[in-house]
Amino acid sequence: MEAAAGTARVIAIDLPGIGESTGAVDGGSKRLIARAVHELVRTLGLTDFTLVGHDAGGMVAYSYLRQYSDVARVVIMNTVIPGVDPWSEVLRNPYIWHFGLHAVPDLPEILVQGRQAEYFGYFYDVLSPAPEKSPKTRAPHTPPPTARMPP
Repeated sequence: MEAAAGTARVIAIDLPGIGESTGAVDGGSKRLIARAVHELVRTLGLTDFTLVGHDAGGMVAYSYLRQYSDVARVVIMNTVIPGVDPWSEVLRNPYIWHFGLHAVPDLPEILVQGRQAEYFGYFYDVLSPAPEKSPKTRAPHTPPPTARMPP
């Protein structure tokens, strides 16, 4: 975003219901979140804009593209789109079991709390294309002091 800021107006949207953002969209579907983004676009009067989505935001950007014609360009990064190849291949990948786990409210935090290094280390080692290049000493993965942990 810093690189683009010198040549373009950059607006970062904290997508409602994604991660620890405040607010929510009833139902939480990517289609409804895309509608919320569209309302923001209309409110700001944006035209000839590029919508960039990363990870879950990429799914929202795809949904936006399918629903609205006011976007000039869409960039989708670091995600796959449900129902679009290679989605079925991704579902068969035994290393992404955590998608289902993270869909359960509060459970991942309960299970991982105090074991963040081991949990994230697994993904560095298993999902990295070059695990041997992963640093042997990693930054600690602890939630910020303001993070909400389940009771």
